[in-house]
Amino acid sequence: MNSTLRTWKQFAVFSVAAFLVTGCIGQPLEGEEKERWISIASPIAENILKSINNNDYQGFTADFSQEMINSFPPQEFASLRELLESKIGKYISKTPAKVTEEQGYIVVYFDAQYEREDVVTVKVVFEKGDETYKVQGLWFDSPKLRE
Repeated sequence: MNSTLRTWKQFAVFSVAAFLVTGCIGQPLEGEEKERWISIASPIAENILKSINNNDYQGFTADFSQEMINSFPPQEFASLRELLESKIGKYISKTPAKVTEEQGYIVVYFDAQYEREDVVTVKVVFEKGDETYKVQGLWFDSPKLRE
């Protein structure tokens, strides 16, 4: 099995919530509720993305649920970081795109810019009702990541 395929299979383990909700059409959140979730998720996503750039596992997992931390040990972080940097380069910036509610989860979508890819969809998933706002799922998608 090639290393990219193995990495994607391993990546799927820690982002189960994200994969479960991507197959469903979520209900878009609008107005104050949308803005509230964007204000919660934006600094968390920024920390995650910058921590990948900085090879900072502790920072990367700082806002993860215990299940995400257990499913995503340091070697998986290294594989993810290598994959992202080799395919799309380093993270530059992000813009909130939309917020949906999907099967008991809140999914905040960002359009992220990387050195070699202008639009990378980053999904940060939270469990609805969890007021600790711990990340339950994380997912990256772009044409170059699918190559």
